[in-house]
Amino acid sequence: MHGGARPTCSEYAELCPFLNGLEAARRLKEIVPGLAVLIFTLYESRQVQGESERAGADAVLSKAQGSLELPRLIRSFHARE
Repeated sequence: MHGGARPTCSEYAELCPFLNGLEAARRLKEIVPGLAVLIFTLYESRQVQGESERAGADAVLSKAQGSLELPRLIRSFHARE
């Protein structure tokens, strides 16, 4: 975060072998309180939903729903700013 600027949106692709998406969400929330975190996942289960919420995710979206819901969620996150 250069010059005190605060991000409003961040993308994290799980290409990092030592940090999964849930841990990334936890760390992002610690570093940037108030940052909206969306978990975009292949899996649709209550377990994934619960783990994501406990990690601090503001929303969980399956990739099957993504094309319809992702734009709406992003707009809702920006509306909170």
